[in-house]
Amino acid sequence: GGNCELTSKTEEVDHNGVLILGPSDIARTMSQDASVVYSRNVLELVHLLVKEGELEVDIDDEIVAGSLLTHAGEVKHQPTAEKLQEKDQ
Repeated sequence: GGNCELTSKTEEVDHNGVLILGPSDIARTMSQDASVVYSRNVLELVHLLVKEGELEVDIDDEIVAGSLLTHAGEVKHQPTAEKLQEKDQ
């Protein structure tokens, strides 16, 4: 990682078959990429939860189970359940 002598802010440099990139606006472009990845993840979670237009919570699915805070009146998220128990004592 890091810059080298051949890095250019304005162009991609091909040096002996090695492509060297030196973008100066990487922070600006990252927020868009993060947003795209996040929205894709949310969409895939919705696909897991909704089948033929109906909510279907499959608690045997690792991803679904891991995203639940509560289900059927029970706290499923272990750290939350522990904190609630501590509070009740």
